[in-house]
Amino acid sequence: MSFLDFWQNLPSFVSPSLDVFGFSIQYYSMAYLFGFLAVYLVGLKSINKFSLKIKRKDFENLCTNGFLMAILGGRVFYVLFYNLSYFVERPLEIIWPFDTLGNFVGISGMSFHGGFIFAFLYLLFTLKKYDISFKDFQIALVPQIPIAIFFGRIANFLNGELYGRVTESKIGMYFNDVLRHPSQLYEAFLEGVVLFFILNYIKKTGQSKFLGAYLAGFYILFRISVEFFREPDSQLGLFWGISMGQILSILFLILIFLFVRVIKSKES
Repeated sequence: MSFLDFWQNLPSFVSPSLDVFGFSIQYYSMAYLFGFLAVYLVGLKSINKFSLKIKRKDFENLCTNGFLMAILGGRVFYVLFYNLSYFVERPLEIIWPFDTLGNFVGISGMSFHGGFIFAFLYLLFTLKKYDISFKDFQIALVPQIPIAIFFGRIANFLNGELYGRVTESKIGMYFNDVLRHPSQLYEAFLEGVVLFFILNYIKKTGQSKFLGAYLAGFYILFRISVEFFREPDSQLGLFWGISMGQILSILFLILIFLFVRVIKSKES
C-alpha cells in the first residue's frame, strides 16, 4: 500500500473507542479528560513559574466549575442553534447518554461558542470571590486551552464525524466511501497547535491582559476559514452560502470587539 492510499483510507483504520479488558472506552470521553488534565496541570506549573497570586485549591475549584460550565454552555448552544426542532420533540435526549438499545453512547453535539461564553461569564463573576485578578487567571489558564481543543478535534476524527466537504484533492480522506477534506485535522492543527504557540508567544511578551480575547478571536478566525472546507450540518445546510458555525463566529467576533472596547474605555 502506498502512502497516499494509507493516508486517504486512514479513517477506516481507526475506531471511535478503545477496548481494554472487555470494556469499551470512547475516545471522545478520553479527549475531555485529557484536555481538562492538560489545562489544569499546565496551569499549576504557570502559577508557580510566574508567582501568580492563586491558591491551588481555588484554581482547582475554578477549573472544575469552569469546565462544567463549558460543557453546559456547549450543549445549550448546540441544542438552540444547531438542532432545536429535533430536541423539541425529544427533550430527554438533551441529557440522555444511551441509545434506544440501552447502549452508552455519550452525549454528542457541542458548541465551542456556548462553552466559551458560559465559562467566561462564570469566571468573570466568580474571580472576585477568590480575590484573583482576571489577568493572573488568564495567564494560568488560557494559553493551554488549545491543547484541549486539539484533543477534541482528534476525537472528532476518530469518531468519523464533522468531516469535510467532498474533494478531488489528494489530501482528502475517505469518509463513508466518499473522498472528503479531513477538516477535523485542519482544525486540530490550526485551533490546537498553531493557536497554542500564538497564545504562549503572547504570554511571553507580557501582553496577557486580553489573552482570553486572543484565544476566542484567533479560534474564530481559524474556525471561519476551516468551515469553508467542512461539511455543513445536514439538518441546517448553508445560510446565504455560509454555515451556522460561521454565523455564530461572526457574531461572537463582534461581541469580543465590543467587550475589549468597553474595558479599554473604562481604563482611559
